[in-house]
Amino acid sequence: MVHQDQGKLVQVVAADVGLVAPPSRYVLSKENRPTTVAQQAKLVIPIVDVSRLAMPDDVEEAAKLRSALQSWGLFVVTGHGMSKEFLDEILEATRKFFHLPLEEKQKCRDLLHEYTLESGRVTMDVLKAMAKLLNQEEGFFINMVGERFKSYSRFTYYPPCPRPDLVNGLKPHTDNSVITLLLMDKDVSGLQVLKDGHWVDVPVLGNDLLVVVGEGMEIVSNAIFKAPWHRVVTSANKERLSLAMFYQPEPERIIGPPGVLVHEKRPAMFKKCLVQTLADGYWDAFAAGDRTVDFLNVRINAEADAELE
Repeated sequence: MVHQDQGKLVQVVAADVGLVAPPSRYVLSKENRPTTVAQQAKLVIPIVDVSRLAMPDDVEEAAKLRSALQSWGLFVVTGHGMSKEFLDEILEATRKFFHLPLEEKQKCRDLLHEYTLESGRVTMDVLKAMAKLLNQEEGFFINMVGERFKSYSRFTYYPPCPRPDLVNGLKPHTDNSVITLLLMDKDVSGLQVLKDGHWVDVPVLGNDLLVVVGEGMEIVSNAIFKAPWHRVVTSANKERLSLAMFYQPEPERIIGPPGVLVHEKRPAMFKKCLVQTLADGYWDAFAAGDRTVDFLNVRINAEADAELE
């Protein structure tokens, strides 16, 4: 039987003033429902000042980046060079975007183009710093994924939900990007990352950004940098917005662990694979609740530890 809300946008379903609970097709089984985790208060998301990473003598900030990548797979980015006013404008445009008629949504391109350029600059700085952590030259990862690597943006709107304890805003998943750069709502939290078996809240970040390692980076770093599981929970009375920029290798490239990161103590953790194959398999893996590298049997050694050397 097809549910009466099948085919409707979530935003439309949530706008029903008589809605007291999510439609049954959104309700999670009891064991998968979001819960409050006591351990969250003890854990702090790592913060890295990206403006300091280019300084050759700043070993302290490099150490923070190393620790963040090794322990979390994501980190808060400060010192990114984008003004408060500019990021506020981006978020406001994003908010308005979801309340515009479809034909008007096509006009929000110029501002997004400027943000895309700025985000690309920050991403390049992060990739260069990650390469230096592995004692490689700055262009190490950039050369592997291609200087014209693909980027795409995703505006996401999470409407208020009358029973946030029954649903996810976005199910647990990993990204298939090399790097994801996330601009989050300044007032409403909701993103959680899986850390040591517990879901940890990522707090509101103001005008700071969040970098998330994707499976593409996990492959080209030979699992030294790992893509974290993350999800989004909903709010009972507040809408939430986010703008994610996903950076992926050129689709025609074949990627795999590079020779300089493969040795006796760390054999290759992944098979070589076509980037387009990873992209094509992502949504099937997402639907199955699996990582793309596992769904497509790209991983070789699932039990290996990823330690920086």
